[in-house]
This record gives sequence, structure tokens and C-alpha cells, in this order.
Amino acid sequence: MIAYHAIVLLIATLTTTTFFPFVKAVTPADRANHECVILQSTIYCYGGAPRVPTEAISIVSHTTGLFYTLDLSQEKSVSDLETSWVEYTGQNVGPNNYFAMVAIPGENSFIIDGGRGGGGQTGPFIKNSTVIFNATGDGQFSTIRDGNHSVVDSHCGVYDPASNQAFFYGGRKSYEYSGLLGSEGFPDTMPIFDVFRSTWSLSRSTLRKLTQETRVNHKGVLGNDGNTIYYIGGIYPSAENPDGSVEYQYASMTQILTYNIQESTWGLETTSGLVPSSRIDHSLTLKPSTGEIVVYGGSPMGSGIPVPDYFYILDPGNMVWSNRSINASDDAQGAGARFGHAAVRAGNDTLFIIFGSTGQSDSSIHVLDIGSWSWVNKIVGFGSNGQPNTPPGGITPNDPSSDTSSGVSSGTIAGAVVGAVVGVCFF
Repeated sequence: MIAYHAIVLLIATLTTTTFFPFVKAVTPADRANHECVILQSTIYCYGGAPRVPTEAISIVSHTTGLFYTLDLSQEKSVSDLETSWVEYTGQNVGPNNYFAMVAIPGENSFIIDGGRGGGGQTGPFIKNSTVIFNATGDGQFSTIRDGNHSVVDSHCGVYDPASNQAFFYGGRKSYEYSGLLGSEGFPDTMPIFDVFRSTWSLSRSTLRKLTQETRVNHKGVLGNDGNTIYYIGGIYPSAENPDGSVEYQYASMTQILTYNIQESTWGLETTSGLVPSSRIDHSLTLKPSTGEIVVYGGSPMGSGIPVPDYFYILDPGNMVWSNRSINASDDAQGAGARFGHAAVRAGNDTLFIIFGSTGQSDSSIHVLDIGSWSWVNKIVGFGSNGQPNTPPGGITPNDPSSDTSSGVSSGTIAGAVVGAVVGVCFF
């Protein structure tokens, strides 16, 4: 009888090991110019390249360790989060940086569009201009037909849940990174992807070339009205030389380019107040409770170092810029001046600043509470709806007097093994 039970236990153990593979949580290699999104309670980060101050122009992507996930479902310290990434073990879509990536929450998916591929003149070039990753189950990449829109890099994507469309604005098409024939070019219309129909269209309004309307290295965010997209910062091609080269100028931070989704029209809004210095490689985040837009980080054009004035707030209601001091709760570490990072908001107020470069790229995570404007050193965890697990009036992320005796300590969670995910690509 004892032998029988031992055999049953052994079989059960082997079965569990076979069908539920485990991997060790890791810290990704240093990187910048990657992209990250959140779906349910998981952050997904793809691509990127190591950056040092002397490499302001020629940036070569990582060729391994391309795709990572981070589970936010449990209370955990920020330092533990940094070592809790899980590398996606399925096939990927190749090296890439300076691409656009948008989350499609209703489909539990995200889209990757364009980019520089390997980043060098000899490749590896991007495998497909646009792909979608469905995170359901083991996860799977599939190709989206390009709809004849140009392969570009250094653009941005914004998703509108009301129309179920993704808008990919700006950027540069270049044979240097795409492997395609031709010279540099700048789209004068905006490709729009209809998620439900899986079809492409172009914005009706045409952008004027060699003006601030055709931007590169900018960022965009959907406003609180659910109809206006705000495009801030970046550079634009101001002149084309006879030899085919292009001259760039900064897009003014006093001129905010807008796109009205319902009317399919472009506009320019003039700002006032404490106007930020010009920049590229920054991030934009909407604060839902107020409609304010948070600008974080950035770098000067042609530079491998960050701008010193790295934090601003734009009120779209009156188009006034401001900034403020950011506090630090307990021993929380702020992100400081950096560029090429990813900014991901979980819930209404928890902003993750992920990786990026301070002159030298790193693999750090920093968490900013944009409700209290303070850096925090732990998170309470988020549910599948993307909202904090803690009910209002319950445990707060940085209240040392809160009762955290849930049966599993943050240290125990950090030491737990994390299940691997496997996927298949179709190209």
C-alpha cells in the first residue's frame, strides 16, 4: 500500500512538472527605446537597445532577450519587481527599436508597428511591418496585412476604445533601417487600423510636408474627452538637401498638434506657462482624474544624455504647462532624468517608468503615484480589470501601519517561481 501511494505521488509530481513548466524570474538586460503596455494585470515589454552617451545616432538592437512579462497581481516591493520579469519563451518577431506599440485591452492584445529592426544598415530588418500579439492562453503573434502603409520608425501609436481603432502617426521611412529601396520619406497621412474589421484606412486630412505636422520621435496620448489625440515634442524635417539628406528642427513645445477623431481633422494648439525645453524620446501619460497630461523625460536631438528638466504637466483645458516637486515615500527611488524609457499606467494613478537611459541604459523600474505626486516603493497589486486590488479605504501602497498579513509576504512572493508561457508565430 505504501509503495502504491508512493507511485501515485510520483506520477502526480511528474505530471505537474510536465504540464506546468516553471522558469526563474529574471532581470532583463539594460535597454532603452523599447515599448511596454499593460493588459489586465500584466505588463508586456518588447525590444529595445543598449544605450551609452557616445551612441546618439547608431543604435543596435538587442538580438536576444526581446520579450518580457511582469505580473502585477500581487503586492510587491519595487525592488522585487525589478527581478520578477519572465522572458516569453515562444517565438518572437525579431530585434526592434523605435517602433510603435499599442494595447488593445478589449482583445487582450497589443500591436507592434514598424521600427528599425536590428538598427544597423545590414539588418536584421523587421520581419513584418505590423504584427498583433494575443495574450490569451499561451499567447500568439500573427501578421496584420500592411494595407499599403509605409514601414516607418520613430512614430507613435494611440488606441481609441470608442471606435476600436489604432492611429499610427508620423515617423520616417528609411532604406537604412527597413531594407527597402528609396530615400527618406515622411508620411503626409495617418494610417488607421480598424481592430474589429482588421482593415487599414488613411486619415482624410493631409499633413503639410516640411512643417511641424510631419513629426519624428514625438509622443501621443488620447485625451480625457476620448476624441482628441495630443502629439507633443519630437522633431520635424525642415529642409531636404540636393544630396537627399534631411535637416531637422525641434517641434515647438508651445505648439501642440491635435487630431480630432470624430471629425478627422488636425489642429495646432498654442500653450503657455512653464514651457518645457524641446525634446525627443520622452513619454506621455494621461491622468484620468483631472485630464492632465504628464510628460516625463526626454533627450536633446542627436544626444545620448537626458534633458535636465524632465517632468512637466499639461492641462489641455487651458493649454497651460506647469511642473511640481515630486515627493518620495519611505525609501522610494525616483527615476530621475532619463529618456527612451516606457511609461505604463496601471489603474488611475500608478505610473511605471520602465528601463530607459540616464546616459547609460539600465533595467530599473520606478513607480510614481500621480494622485499624490510621490515616488512609491511598493505596489498593492492589480486585478484582471487593471484596477488596484485594495478597496478604497483599505491598504495603501505606502502606509507602514497597514495590515499586510495576507498570509504571503512580499518576500515570499518575490521568491516564488513564475510559470512560463509559450507561443507560436505565423509569418
